[in-house]
Amino acid sequence: MRNRTEFPLVFDLWKDPGERYPIPPSDSRYNDIISSIRAVIQEHEANLVPGVPQLDWCDDSTGNWAPPGCEALGLCLPIPPSNRTRCPWTH
Repeated sequence: MRNRTEFPLVFDLWKDPGERYPIPPSDSRYNDIISSIRAVIQEHEANLVPGVPQLDWCDDSTGNWAPPGCEALGLCLPIPPSNRTRCPWTH
């Protein structure tokens, strides 16, 4: 299987808007474009700020303890009391 990230496809959209003719990696324009893209990626990654997780609350009472039809089968589980806490996993 070929590693498609080693040499990503690059097109000159002004000359080839249909993306039919990729610029070959041997072309000097290819290296200039890839260098510019990598610089932007590095700057972006250097400036990332971790966000505050919005889905990090754990509460056993929110589980599906009584799925439809459990009453007829007598298999509904008792709903535990709510104990809302922060989940222990790291984000």
